[in-house]
Amino acid sequence: MDFDFGPGFTAMSDSRSGLGDIIIDPFILAWHSEHVHWVTGVDIYVPTGKYDAAKEPINPGNNVWTVEPIFAVTYLNGPFDVSFKFMYDISTTNDDYLNPNTGLISDLKPGQEFHFDYAFGYNLSPAWEVGLNGYYYRQVTEDEINGTDAADQKGQVLAAGPAVKFNYKNMSFILKSQWETAVKNRSEGVSNWFKFVYVF
Repeated sequence: MDFDFGPGFTAMSDSRSGLGDIIIDPFILAWHSEHVHWVTGVDIYVPTGKYDAAKEPINPGNNVWTVEPIFAVTYLNGPFDVSFKFMYDISTTNDDYLNPNTGLISDLKPGQEFHFDYAFGYNLSPAWEVGLNGYYYRQVTEDEINGTDAADQKGQVLAAGPAVKFNYKNMSFILKSQWETAVKNRSEGVSNWFKFVYVF
């Protein structure tokens, strides 16, 4: 992770790397028709990522457990496909949060969050697919610091960018970028992802 605070604050810019929070899903239910596929489940974020209160906001981990019900749907018809994944996050309390207003370690309970990922694809051939991908995020409830609402801190962001996928036998290789915009109460940046899928 690279974080740039902008002109006048370059001394505060920093970078970190390491394992993030691992996600497990104890169950998945799926339904399928000719062109539409639905999936539901519950993702659980385990706080395995590196976290240091003094290193906010560039921690690979969030130092909280998060329960995230999900619902995803994909439409496939010929060369076109459309996918959406809807999520709602409920997190436990981070008891090692450095309050920027007081400089003291505090309890931070993140607000509940609604977000969804989207992808629109066009298959050039059985091996290659190109498209547009991104996400929308909106914080639904306020953060709580030591049991008190942090007023006007709800975050939001909309992201979009290109994606390309290469299929080979039972494997998929996916490259995608996402540029963030319409940002409120969050850092703004660009995410670049490489994803490898192997079907057993």
